[in-house]
Amino acid sequence: MALARHCDREGCDSWQRIDHDADTRWITVDLGGGDVRHFDTRDCLLHWAAATSVPTEVYPAV
Repeated sequence: MALARHCDREGCDSWQRIDHDADTRWITVDLGGGDVRHFDTRDCLLHWAAATSVPTEVYPAV
């Protein structure tokens, strides 16, 4: 039985077979509490972060 991981960005269809001895080039983000996300490229990571992050609060100039 082979295990695989899928890129967590919505719309990305990339899959990677998981070999315990192989060097993986995927990006793994641990959000804490057992919530781990995987991304095949930095581009996918940045798109996912922009879509799921909370906007920064901007204060008016004094």
